[in-house]
Amino acid sequence: MLGHDDERLGACPLTTAADIDAAEQSIRPHVHRTPVMTGRAIDRLVGSPVVVKAELFQRTGSFKFRGLLNRMLQLSEDERGRGVVSLSAGNAAAAVACAAQIVGTRATLCMPSTANPAKIEATRSYGAEVVLVQPAELLHRVEELTRTLVLIHPFHDPAVIAGHATLGRELLDQAGDVGTVIIPAGGGGLLSGVAAAVKLARPDVHVIGVEPETADVLARAVRAGEPVLDESVRSVADGLAAPTTGILNLRHVQSFVDELVTVSENDLRSATLLVWSRLKLFAEPSGAAALAAALNGAGRPSRGRIAVLASGGNVDPVKFLADVS
Repeated sequence: MLGHDDERLGACPLTTAADIDAAEQSIRPHVHRTPVMTGRAIDRLVGSPVVVKAELFQRTGSFKFRGLLNRMLQLSEDERGRGVVSLSAGNAAAAVACAAQIVGTRATLCMPSTANPAKIEATRSYGAEVVLVQPAELLHRVEELTRTLVLIHPFHDPAVIAGHATLGRELLDQAGDVGTVIIPAGGGGLLSGVAAAVKLARPDVHVIGVEPETADVLARAVRAGEPVLDESVRSVADGLAAPTTGILNLRHVQSFVDELVTVSENDLRSATLLVWSRLKLFAEPSGAAALAAALNGAGRPSRGRIAVLASGGNVDPVKFLADVS
C-alpha cells in the first residue's frame, strides 16, 4: 500500500464492513443503483476489457450524494434546527442541498466565484443559499459560518467515506471479474470509500487513484506524510481541484490504495470527448479522469477487467467545447 505509518496521523478510524453495512441501510431508500457499461471501442483503445460504472446517473448527477446524504441523515434534531454549511466547487454543493431537503434542514453552500454557473444554479434549485467567495477566501468564510451552522465536510468525514464506500460494493457486485479499479481523486472522499470497500471484500484487486497533474494534493500529501494546502490548484476537472485532503482521507489512501497516478489537462479533455462519443455518457472531465488514466496505461496488465468510475456528469457543454477548441 502507499505510504507508511506516521504518528502525526493519530488514531484516525478506518472504514469497516460494518460501517458500509450501516450506510447502505441508511441511504438505500434515496439513492439509485447506477448501471455499469462496456464498449468494444473503449476496450480496443485501452488494450484490456473495461467496465464503466456510470455514477453520473446518481441523484444530483454525481457520487457525492451517497456520502453526504449518509452524513446528513446522522444530524441530531438540534443540528437540523441550526442548519448546515459546506464548501464545494459544485457537485458536493448540490448533494448537500438535496440532502438538506430530505432531512428537513436549511443549507448554506460556500462556492468559489469561479465555479461553473450551471453547478451554482443546480445548487440553488434545491433551495440552498449559495455564498460566492473568492477562492483564496473560501476556507476562511466557511470557518466564520460554522460559528452558527453545522459544518458538513465534503470529504474529511467517516460518514461521508462510508457512504461513498457503498459505490465500491455496488461496483464489485455488478462488474464481475475485476482485477483493477481506477477511481478519480480530488479531496479523497470517493477514493477513500471505494478503495476501502474494494480492499475489504477483494484484497487481490489493484486499486488506483487518479488526480489531475495540476491538482495532485493527495500525491503530495502521501509524500509529505500529512495533508498539504494549495489554494492555487486549478483543473478543467473542477471537481478534482480540491485545495487539500484530510488526515482521515490520507490514512485511507495509505491503507487501501496501491497506486496514485496523474493525468494531464489534455488527457482529461480527450477522455471526456471519448466518453461522450463512444459511450454516449455525458460525463464531466472529473468523471472521465479514471478512463483517461486507463487510456494512459494505468491498470495494465490486469488479472481481470479494468473498472473505471464515471463519477459525475454536471458539465456545461458550451463552456467545455469552447475550452477544447
